Amino acid sequence: MATPEVAAANIRKKGSALGAAANALGAQVGIAIGKSLVTLTPSDTGAAKSNWQGSRVRPRTVKRTAYAVGEFSKTDSANEAAAIAQITSQFKARKKNQPLYITNGLHYIGRLEESYNEIKRKEPTPPARHKSGFFIIAVQEGKNVVRNTKLIRQALTNAGVTGFRIEIV
Repeated sequence: MATPEVAAANIRKKGSALGAAANALGAQVGIAIGKSLVTLTPSDTGAAKSNWQGSRVRPRTVKRTAYAVGEFSKTDSANEAAAIAQITSQFKARKKNQPLYITNGLHYIGRLEESYNEIKRKEPTPPARHKSGFFIIAVQEGKNVVRNTKLIRQALTNAGVTGFRIEIV
């Protein structure tokens, strides 16, 4: 039988592992949402995709020019790659319990969200996944990461917690 000191040390160690797993999961969810927002945002000049910005201290309000300026979506892949890299680097550097923010300060981003159905309904007819705006789709991507993750499940199991079910509402 373990002494109270050894038992307490084991509990602290398992709790720390669970906290680290939750922190890593938060970063993964943020990255998944960010990737989805960037890739699904309709774009012409690249500014809308480039202005999705990740941060850990406070929401970013600075408006930036496109990473790769172009017309008619010709620079989409370059702008997507740069914006996703910025979000990923911010969120991977997350410290314990640090908040994560994804912002887009362009004045017309809300209109793009609202008109997403019409934009995506041009020929050919888009798949059913475009029935709502890109923001709702991105949040669903984040929920899917939580549902499918093994981090929390493994940390709970390692901590001796059994018979649990993870639900996302």
